[in-house]
Amino acid sequence: MSAEASLSSAEKFLDWAWNEWQDFRAWMNPEKTIQPAGEDTARDDIRLLFKVVEDCAFFLGVRCQSGTIRVGLATTNRWVSEGIEQAVLDSGGSMTEFLEDEMEADDELQWPMIHYHDAGEFYFHSEIPFEDLDSPELCRSVGQYFEGYVMALEGRLEGE
Repeated sequence: MSAEASLSSAEKFLDWAWNEWQDFRAWMNPEKTIQPAGEDTARDDIRLLFKVVEDCAFFLGVRCQSGTIRVGLATTNRWVSEGIEQAVLDSGGSMTEFLEDEMEADDELQWPMIHYHDAGEFYFHSEIPFEDLDSPELCRSVGQYFEGYVMALEGRLEGE
């Protein structure tokens, strides 16, 4: 598949996600925010943002070359990041176990929660591999993780 075809498929996938989840929470910004590749997207080829507050957004980032979708939270607020880190420490488990507990998952999550700082943003996300962006299984997995991150983190987004 050419890079152009991959980006086209990624745009179609993100359109599906926006239409599927645009009314997911009352805080949703009615404006669809798509970021093309650049410094502020931490190497995603294209990213869809679901802004919660000025400095925090849930996101789906597609990396065409590596065949992964990143789903999670990005924030430029250090206090939000530290608050989430403290909640994980207080839970006594790993970041992934924290996510499982908060989203009340019946089973262990297949893809771990990853946390790091890059390009001025703090990330809490999972990377879900894909071969076909049109796969119903992929859509279900991404949806489960998206909703899980929202359940786990939306109440922790007010920094000091």
